[in-house]
Amino acid sequence: MQPDDFLNELHQLVVRRGQADHLVDTLAFVREVAELLEEDPVFGEFEPVEYQGLGYRGRTLKLHGFTRPDDADGSIGIVIGRWDEPDAPATLNTATVDQMTGWMENFVREAMENSLHERVAEANPAYELALQLYNDSAKISRIRLHIFTNLTLSSRFREELLDDIAGIPVERHIWDLQRLAALYESSREREAVHIDLGELGGMAIPCLEAARSDELRSYLCVAQGDQLADLFDRYGSRLLEGNVRSFLGMKGGVNKGIRGTIQDAPGCSSHTTTALRPRRPMLRSSRAAGSW
Repeated sequence: MQPDDFLNELHQLVVRRGQADHLVDTLAFVREVAELLEEDPVFGEFEPVEYQGLGYRGRTLKLHGFTRPDDADGSIGIVIGRWDEPDAPATLNTATVDQMTGWMENFVREAMENSLHERVAEANPAYELALQLYNDSAKISRIRLHIFTNLTLSSRFREELLDDIAGIPVERHIWDLQRLAALYESSREREAVHIDLGELGGMAIPCLEAARSDELRSYLCVAQGDQLADLFDRYGSRLLEGNVRSFLGMKGGVNKGIRGTIQDAPGCSSHTTTALRPRRPMLRSSRAAGSW
């Protein structure tokens, strides 16, 4: 699909959602994309929020939603959207990206360091997020900042690590027009995770070819435990989603129902299900050398 065609299609989706849910275009756009991403381990269970305020020394705080903590890897996400009405695909410049990133970082810092929850009305969903960041910071392993936009990045970065906040690693994910188009065209398949061990400063993983056919090659690999731990810290649940032992969290209705039965009516369950983080996850290699 050409960029112009997808831009028009996305516009129609946003207009319909805005009319159905009585939302302005930006919020309708955020909810449309969040619904697409909700089952992806890099995203999660989305809660819409419309919040803008001021923090320490007049810093702007702004967000359009958040994702609840991931039960598997302890990550939490903050979401902000940028919706424009261009006649043709337009560019999202780095200055705007940095500004939107700053708004979300300011919210996180204000919540953790300056008791933001005490200044937010409890009826506002931002109160829940601010209180959680304040009370549970020791339990949060990673903060993911998500930027949604119908513009196209002027730079190539889409995921990158930022400076820590209160000692917690922060990563930024930018979902621009091109990336969204790829997601919609792939029938909502998840994006593949490509890991370049060289870029991460790690050692290559030794491999032995185990089997070969005309269409497939299989390799036996041995990875060090600390190397796997570092990769899990960086990529979280996405690293293990292909492993049958990996717990898929509470993002889907079925898993929520299972948890509800175990917690509220254990006598109705014919057996007990225990979700554990696997100690030795099995990774599937891609055909590209040096990537997983």
